[in-house]
Amino acid sequence: MPAEQIGLIDRHVGARMRGRRKERRISQSSLGVVLGVSYQQVQKYERGLHRIGAGALSAAATLLGVSISYFYEGASTVISSAGFSDTGQNFYSSEAVTTKWRELEREFNMLTTDHARETSIAAVRLIKQLECQLA
Repeated sequence: MPAEQIGLIDRHVGARMRGRRKERRISQSSLGVVLGVSYQQVQKYERGLHRIGAGALSAAATLLGVSISYFYEGASTVISSAGFSDTGQNFYSSEAVTTKWRELEREFNMLTTDHARETSIAAVRLIKQLECQLA
């Protein structure tokens, strides 16, 4: 698995953890206590900068009231929409696309409600449909 693909999974898992933590109104500090890490480390997990271990992910799932699989839901969609084929080759690896992807991810992670996140996903899907119709 290419390093870029692994990074996408880490960011996806982190974003799911952050979203669920915020839904449950749990602070990064409180989550950190349960995981045995600092709130700064929780931030790094949530941004996908550091990979969370299996034990810590299990503890987070328990605290957040979800199964471990919850964190991976939608990961295959994220990977394939980032341009990875089944062989793991990234066809969209240009710096411009990578920069735009990070910008989109940063903005998405700043959304504070499920409604806003769902609306933004729906908007991207609509744009994709329109693009396919125009092609």
